[in-house]
Amino acid sequence: MTDCANPALLPSRACDQPRFSLASLSMRPVSFTFFIIAYPLYLSRAAGARARRCRGVTLGGVRLPRWLRRSVARAKPVVPARAWPALLAVRSLVGDRPLVGVPGFRSVLVVAPHPDDESVGAGGTIRLLADAGATVTVLFATSGEATIGAPDAPEEVSARRRSEARAACRLLGATPRFLEHPDGSLSGATDLLAGEIGAAAGELRPEAVFLPWFADGHPDHEACTVALSQAGIDPKVEVWGFETWTPLPANRLVDITPAIGAKRAAVAAHSTAHLAFDLGALLGLSRYRSVHGLMGQGYAEAFVAAPVPQYLKLAARARASAQEGSGPADAGPQTRF
Repeated sequence: MTDCANPALLPSRACDQPRFSLASLSMRPVSFTFFIIAYPLYLSRAAGARARRCRGVTLGGVRLPRWLRRSVARAKPVVPARAWPALLAVRSLVGDRPLVGVPGFRSVLVVAPHPDDESVGAGGTIRLLADAGATVTVLFATSGEATIGAPDAPEEVSARRRSEARAACRLLGATPRFLEHPDGSLSGATDLLAGEIGAAAGELRPEAVFLPWFADGHPDHEACTVALSQAGIDPKVEVWGFETWTPLPANRLVDITPAIGAKRAAVAAHSTAHLAFDLGALLGLSRYRSVHGLMGQGYAEAFVAAPVPQYLKLAARARASAQEGSGPADAGPQTRF
């Protein structure tokens, strides 16, 4: 296991106070069975929280009794379907699996290296945030003019992809902004991108910044983390890294089942990107991630999340590990820092 994928290096769930609550799950009266299971889970979480200490970015977990873990699985046939989102969210509060829930941010800044990254990596979560009244702004670092398979001139491809990105953002309830850095060469523009991210954060005052996680397997994606490290973001802001090219070691999971239709439509809106390959294949990540906290039901998006200083510390460790030849660079030929 590499350093960047080691759960022991992820932010402590007892320390970083995740910004979501069961209220976001729209709980309604459910069966007595739900409370029989959920209440002991809640007590276990409370006891574990008292026992854990905040130690940098280490992860503390609470081991559930075997009978309680088995009870959750065995209760599946008798618990109403509408009760499961709340039950699974409660269960995720203990143990060492990702926390499950919709974040309660009121303002979010998304940094997308190319049009389509926002939809593939976090489209369902963006739609859920917008539905809850949050303001979501997407900074498109490039306009995707170097799209493989596009037969037209770069300026025509760029204009078309910006138009498609606007359509996708309408479907997701987000506001797009275009920075128009060169596609494929974002690593040479990190200073400029850092200033633009910092200026947008100063204007919009987001509670969270979403972007491709620091070891995502594309140089333009990794350049976004480099720019973030130079942007002077308020240390209280949370960073939520999402996955597109490279699966991440998740500590947050969002059930996007209610928003999967919007995500599919937003991905489909990026029709020019489909000339390179079928973007729909990447939707398989959302189905796969449901195994990690939803018992394989529905769809989910995974994130590695932490306040800015902790997130950048993790990124620096991953970079150092890659430079030593034993880290995330081994994950695939495209991974570079």
